[in-house]
Amino acid sequence: MAHDGVKIVTEALEATGAVGTPELALYTLVGGRVSMHQLPGGYRNEETAVLVKGQAMSRLQGPAVYEDRYAIECYGGSQGPAGALAVGQAVELVLHDNTSTFNSGGIMQASLETGTLFKDPDTRRWVYRATYRIRTTEV
Repeated sequence: MAHDGVKIVTEALEATGAVGTPELALYTLVGGRVSMHQLPGGYRNEETAVLVKGQAMSRLQGPAVYEDRYAIECYGGSQGPAGALAVGQAVELVLHDNTSTFNSGGIMQASLETGTLFKDPDTRRWVYRATYRIRTTEV
């Protein structure tokens, strides 16, 4: 199976987690609205959501270890800029110190590089776009 870092990161952000965990806090904000590459058909712009996109992909660091750059877009829905920032903060808490293994692989390390708040011209809603450098591994 080919390495798919976007899928690994998406699986990390889709996890529901237990009470009091960052995963449950993110799930409470966005429900199951975590997507890869593009927002799903039927997405309503009043909803919060997370979109994971690969940027600079698959630079091999060692046996089955990849360090890639990802753009993670956090849609604030009808909650405006505060909603987008809240989703972005929840994403950061999930990825920070996350060394979990998922069906597609595992996360070894994630670091936030940049973050930008803007109004999306297509959805006309506020989005917080965070750029992360994430090290993943195959299972």
